[in-house]
Amino acid sequence: MADGRITQIALAIVRRRARWLVGRRAADDPLGGLWEFPGGKVTAGETVAQAAVRECAEETSVRVEAITTLEPVEFDYGHCAVCLHPVLCRYIGGVAHSRDCAMTDVRWVDNATLASLDMPGANRSIVAFLVGQPRMVDSAFGAP
Repeated sequence: MADGRITQIALAIVRRRARWLVGRRAADDPLGGLWEFPGGKVTAGETVAQAAVRECAEETSVRVEAITTLEPVEFDYGHCAVCLHPVLCRYIGGVAHSRDCAMTDVRWVDNATLASLDMPGANRSIVAFLVGQPRMVDSAFGAP
């Protein structure tokens, strides 16, 4: 770990019509070229749910409602350590497009595509849960 601090990151795990919202990091960014869920640092006085909703709108123009938070995931990349707080979010509105220079592409993907994307190591267990536990995920989103 670079300096001993762990950065708290909220992720908006957004599902719409059996598709997941993901974005691709700019090539010159840390972890450049990898796909990830919209998200970013949790600011002072903000809950992880609030941060996920805010970050999703800032990065993708998609408005969401937080449903529930999954177990946090800690990961050390060497240059930084993060604690990801995945927040399942319901799509409310907006057309997905990149609004942030750190994200070059935004798209909706199905489970098979999500499982095949090149994502940062910290995201692997989240993707495994989303793809591997469809009944639990459907239940969280209120699907039959």
